[in-house]
Parts: sequence; structure tokens; C-alpha cells
Amino acid sequence: SSPGADKLELSSILLTQDVLHAGDMDFMSNENLLEFQTLRFPARITRGIDRARPLYLYFELDNYRNSDGTQKNLYFDYKLYDDETVFLKVPLKPLEMAGNGAFALQFDVSKLPLGDYSYLLKVVDVESKEFAMKGASFKMESGR
Repeated sequence: SSPGADKLELSSILLTQDVLHAGDMDFMSNENLLEFQTLRFPARITRGIDRARPLYLYFELDNYRNSDGTQKNLYFDYKLYDDETVFLKVPLKPLEMAGNGAFALQFDVSKLPLGDYSYLLKVVDVESKEFAMKGASFKMESGR
């Protein structure tokens, strides 16, 4: 393999609050859904983010396994900021889809003020220290 062929690679990131749970009437629909454990994500981006619902970041990782087939020990780091100045730590729950390199991070956005946000996601291989990064942005439009 060529040098760097086994480097972690991060797909673009789908930001969504449109999540179906196993048992929902629409769960079995033929819509273009990304299956993920007991969740499914319609493959479309949520426009305005609602504070009352969790925000999911869905992405795929290439080369997240070691050469012996075991999964790399990954660490998810991120910065979330508004106006590129305020860095906010919000509770994060990583979800992994068994075996195919699909991951989701569930963020609790209930305490975020309304406005525009950007984030930078960094996935780090704990052993090799190699990492992959991607950024994206969203707008908090409503909330109770």
C-alpha cells in the first residue's frame, strides 16, 4: 500500500435532527435513510436547529481499523463556537454503527443561545496520534 493509504479519512458530515427510532411508523419507509443501530437518519440536512431536540452529526470514517482488523482506539474532539470567539463544550454521546465505519455524535444543544454556530470535529487515533478533521456550521433558530 502507498504511504498514507491507511490514514484516517473523514467523510463530509450530515447535521440533522430528523431522526427516526425503531418502532416509528416511518422507520420502514423507502425514503433514503442512513441506518444506524436503532436510529435512522433521513439523508437530508435539517435547516434550522431546534433547541428542544438533540443534534446529530453523522459521518463515515475510512481506515478506522488497524491492519490486524481491530478498531483503532478513537477519540472525538471538537470545538463549537459562535462568531469564532466563544468556545462552548456541550455534552456529547458518540454512537458507532457496528463494523461499517459509520459514526454519529449526539449533541445536547438545549442550552445554546440562538444564532449561528460553527464546529470543528477532530477524530484522533489514540495510539498513532494521527487525526482527521472536518468543519461545518448550523443555525440555532428556535427553542423553548
